Amino acid sequence: MRSYGATNPIGAFVKDRPVSPADLTATILHHRGVDFTQQYFDEFQQMHQRLSPGRVIDDLG
Repeated sequence: MRSYGATNPIGAFVKDRPVSPADLTATILHHRGVDFTQQYFDEFQQMHQRLSPGRVIDDLG
C-alpha cells in the first residue's frame, strides 16, 4: 500500500499534491501504453473529446 500527498490533520482536505480522477485515468492509460491525449467523437455531445483530460502523475513510479 502506498500513500500520495498529504491531508490536513483530520483527513478532510488535501494539503499537498492534489490529484483528480482524470489524473489517475491519464496515469493508468499512460502506463498501459495508451495515448491518453487521443480524441474520439462523442455522438451524444456532438464534439471531440480526449480519452482523459487529466495529466500523468509522474512521481507514482
